Amino acid sequence: MRTRTGLLAGQTAALGLMMAFLVVPASSLFLNAYGARVLPWAYLVVAVAGVITSTLVVRAGRRVSLAGLARGLVTAYLLTVAASWFVLVVWNAAWVTFVLVVLFPLAIPVGFVAVGSQAVRLFTVRELKAQFPRVVAGFPIGFAVGGLVAGLIGGSLGGVEQILLLGLVAGFAMLALVARTAREFPAELLARPETAPTGPVGAGLPQEGRRAVLRDPLVAAVLGYQVLSGSVTQLLDFLVWERAAATFPDPVALARFQGLYGAALNVTSILFVALAASWLLRRYGLRLGLAANPALVLVASLVMLGVGEGSGVLGLGFLAMACIAQVADITTTDGLTRGSVAATYQAVPPERRLPAQALAEGAGTPVAIGLVGALLLLIQWLGLDVLAVVWLVLVLSVLWLVLSIGTYRSYSGHLAEVLRHRAWDPQALRIEGGDAAVAVRHLLRSAEAEDRLTGLEALADSSSPELDRELARALGDPDPTVRLRALDLVGSAPLAGRPLVREALRELLGPSTDGVRAAAVLMGPDTQGDPRALRVWEAAMTGTDADLLDAAVNGAATAPRPAQLPLL
Repeated sequence: MRTRTGLLAGQTAALGLMMAFLVVPASSLFLNAYGARVLPWAYLVVAVAGVITSTLVVRAGRRVSLAGLARGLVTAYLLTVAASWFVLVVWNAAWVTFVLVVLFPLAIPVGFVAVGSQAVRLFTVRELKAQFPRVVAGFPIGFAVGGLVAGLIGGSLGGVEQILLLGLVAGFAMLALVARTAREFPAELLARPETAPTGPVGAGLPQEGRRAVLRDPLVAAVLGYQVLSGSVTQLLDFLVWERAAATFPDPVALARFQGLYGAALNVTSILFVALAASWLLRRYGLRLGLAANPALVLVASLVMLGVGEGSGVLGLGFLAMACIAQVADITTTDGLTRGSVAATYQAVPPERRLPAQALAEGAGTPVAIGLVGALLLLIQWLGLDVLAVVWLVLVLSVLWLVLSIGTYRSYSGHLAEVLRHRAWDPQALRIEGGDAAVAVRHLLRSAEAEDRLTGLEALADSSSPELDRELARALGDPDPTVRLRALDLVGSAPLAGRPLVREALRELLGPSTDGVRAAAVLMGPDTQGDPRALRVWEAAMTGTDADLLDAAVNGAATAPRPAQLPLL
């Protein structure tokens, strides 16, 4: 697993380097040549190009292997940047920086499609939850390092445009990592996709399906939340770029600022995610996770208005406040907003969950970028200054905050409904003997915990007569993930009363996370359950050990009993 995680994290780190070495020279040269007034047109082009690009990527994914798709995307990026660098160096054609500025917001999600599709194929769902955050962490680290290097180098390579060459080096490094990953896992990454089925499933979500999904108040609220979040982020980005261009008219100085500021922003985001975000979400939940971002931006925009109306928008004071507002937005987006929005989909019925997520996230970003482009052009047409953009951020933040409260309330109601009508997806796996039984026994005796988990789940899905014996064995497995999965399987099915399983559960009882979860399973359907199990579970629920309390609540969720209700 470490090899898979390391290779994919290396790809995201290379992607972060590529983006840093792209945005620093592209933004500084573009702003020096055209100023911030042309940025709204770039945003409109990004919105249209984003829809076209995503369509082309989906179609390519149906025809080529995952490794082939990743290689093709990185190669297209390298060709575009190399051609732009050539045009800049040979003809000094500043117009090509418009292409690079448009390429930046397109390349990030497309790059994550290339990495994410590989991760989905290489990891199980359980592994994906544990390992993908480590994979994604490579991107801000790479971006921070790239921004720092670009800021320190400035124009010392002979011109700001030469920083693009460092991006090409990082791109070739990512291409090499993609090839290495494919060589390590050829069966998963080099196999061509199966022919897509015809009809609505192969064609995507039908028009009627999209309308039905949007009629769900929660999905509509999440889509609005995503659009407002993306719009505010884009407006803050515009403010920083516009004020930076006005403060640093020299492209070398502007490139130095963009690089060092980008590095500081990503380091701040990494520290917040690592040190505070998880604790805040566990302590205060989705209510804070959805509201914190708009609330912080609202406060920052009020301060920006105060600074702008007082000392004016010229100078470092207003630029510093715009940077603080963007840091607050990006940090809370990475640490709180993304995870909270993803969690809201758990309150959507399973059959509508994937279409809802695809619609909200797929449409949200291009709609937000296009909306910002149109609003900025309107502000320019009215002859308003940069403070009008801050007022726009303020208004959108208020709407965003109100919508976050509505989204949370809708989520709460939907979640209660989903839990009342929980649906289980049936699986038709059958293991009755022959090669299938031999294969499962081989998995169960494997030295790898992942293989033992797969074999255990195969037995559970098939209701094999061997399940009791193997569950009892798994409850004493040396790997905690195997023991935890065995406890979940025992708790979610009426298996605790079977002699072999019951004895194994009793051996686990005690003041440990496994022992507390075993106690929740052994408590029985009423107050006449196992007395020792009841004492162990109640001690965990009333104690001060957070890990044991977690285990007690999770065990009760897996094996709910009436006796648990008072303490829950």
